[in-house]
Amino acid sequence: MNTAMIVARVEARGIGRRRWFLALLVLGAALIVAGVVLAATRNGLAATDTMRSWTGAVYLVGGLLVAASLGASTMNRDADGGWVGMQVTTGTPRVTVALARIAGRLVALVAVFAIWIIIAAICSAAIGQGGDWPLFVHGLAMLENMVLVLVTAALCSVALGPVASAIVAIFFYVSCLSLV
Repeated sequence: MNTAMIVARVEARGIGRRRWFLALLVLGAALIVAGVVLAATRNGLAATDTMRSWTGAVYLVGGLLVAASLGASTMNRDADGGWVGMQVTTGTPRVTVALARIAGRLVALVAVFAIWIIIAAICSAAIGQGGDWPLFVHGLAMLENMVLVLVTAALCSVALGPVASAIVAIFFYVSCLSLV
């Protein structure tokens, strides 16, 4: 296994053990379930609309929180995390470590969206809506958008602090949406 794969795996596992990451994952899942419980009290299109709006809000707001947080903390804490020492001892170029860390964080982001999409599909079937194909496609589209936010924040974290990187990434995302 090459160095980039090892770094990406270590990064993804490390992210998966962080409390804030798990808290956002569980909070998003709980909000999806709450939206579906609320949708179960309604009939017809009102139920579908309630479920989709709650789940879409989790995809947007929760996705922005997860993606910006993952991306903004990618590069600016290299010395504290031991990555600089790893670069020196193995001779791995910084760009390799940086790209591998971004890849590990992308894996974590994909895992969050996969869990949220699966929970939404199960809940949709549980209230009699069946498989909600438009909601599934919307989840994948939001994942694509959040990859953009994560990568932007990660690239900004080379020169900026975590908060500034997250803000720049979110502004970049909003700017891209306004152009479309």
